[in-house]
Amino acid sequence: RPFAALKPLVLICHCPPKDTDLDGVKPGAHFGSTAIAEFIRAYEPVRFFCGHIHECEGRDVMIGHTRGSNVGKRGYLVDLTTLEA
Repeated sequence: RPFAALKPLVLICHCPPKDTDLDGVKPGAHFGSTAIAEFIRAYEPVRFFCGHIHECEGRDVMIGHTRGSNVGKRGYLVDLTTLEA
């Protein structure tokens, strides 16, 4: 994971991390990625953005020190120059 050392680290993936408020289709049904969840917990990017699970569009969560957002179909605009490492 050579890019994991980037500062600030921002992760953008189609799929959300598993077992979070970003990947639930209905109560008890989570369809996210365990690999993405593990990466976020291990490397703690400043921000994380995903889509894929449209039922969670617009949700923001904290995963450790990482603020995660499911941007859904609308997307999200972020000024990367304002992020601190």
